[in-house]
Amino acid sequence: MEFRTTRLLVLAGRAYVSRIDKLLVRKTGQSRVRWQILFALAFAPQPATLTEVARRAYLKWPSMVKLVDEMVREGLLDRQDNPADGRSKLISLTDAGEAMVRRIQPIKDGERAAVLQHLSDEELQQAERLLVKIFEAIGKPG
Repeated sequence: MEFRTTRLLVLAGRAYVSRIDKLLVRKTGQSRVRWQILFALAFAPQPATLTEVARRAYLKWPSMVKLVDEMVREGLLDRQDNPADGRSKLISLTDAGEAMVRRIQPIKDGERAAVLQHLSDEELQQAERLLVKIFEAIGKPG
């Protein structure tokens, strides 16, 4: 039972992320890692270090560096020296980055609603409670 449950949990997560990722790439050109960086900045204090953004988005810091460089060149992010630590940089959203977040959000909202529309509020609350328990057992915040 545990194997089947964890397998379904993993497969459901992958399928959902893949569905959102394909849709957002098609409609906005932004891959999953790119929109995760944008959202990690949009919904938390800015500017932030790359390490902090990686932690917020559950991404690996080294793999983000090249992507952040690209996003800076494209005008979605701004990078500044960190006055508190000369070895690190601070990144924040530009106006274009904020506009991209506003473009992506309704797409994500619509897909989430489409996927979950057949569940009642009670079922959603139960799923949330169970997922929080799983996150707590893993050691990550829910």
